[in-house]
Amino acid sequence: MLVISDLAGVSKPFTAELRFDIKKGEPGLSNEYTKLEFADGSNRYIAQVRRSGKVVSSGVLHGATVQDWGYHEVTLGPDTNGRGAGYLIMTSGPGDLLYLKTQLRQITVPSRGNEPRSVFNGLWEVSGATGKFKGLQGSGTLRIERLSESVRQWILEGELSEP
Repeated sequence: MLVISDLAGVSKPFTAELRFDIKKGEPGLSNEYTKLEFADGSNRYIAQVRRSGKVVSSGVLHGATVQDWGYHEVTLGPDTNGRGAGYLIMTSGPGDLLYLKTQLRQITVPSRGNEPRSVFNGLWEVSGATGKFKGLQGSGTLRIERLSESVRQWILEGELSEP
C-alpha cells in the first residue's frame, strides 16, 4: 500500500465506516442515478451516481456527511463485473471538506451453495481538503458491504496523516 505523508503530520492507521441508503439518502441531499444501457448485445451499461450518507465510525471523520460522485461501467451476465471511479466528498461543518478519489472493482464470486455474489473493493486517496481537514494526506483500500436491499456500508482502511 502506498502511504502519503506530509512533513507536518505523521501517518497513522486509519479506518472509517460510511453508510449509504441508496434509495433515501441524507435529508436535504439528493440521490441520483442515471443509466445508459448499450443496445449492442454486449450486456453492458454505464451509470452515473450521486449518493449521500454518513460516517458512522469514530475518529476524525465521525458524523461527517458524505456524497459519493461516481461513474461505473458494468457487464452483466453469470459473472457480472464492473469498474468505477469517483470521489467521496466529506463535509463536517461549514468550510470543512475532505475529497477522496476512489477506484472500485466489482467481481462475482461463488458463495455458499455456489450462488454467485458480487464483491466490491478498491482504493482511495486524499485529493483535497479545506478547513479543519486542510493538510490531511493518505491512501488505502476500500470495500463495500451490502447490509440490506438499499443500505451499503463502505469500509475505508489505510493510513492518514494529521493536519
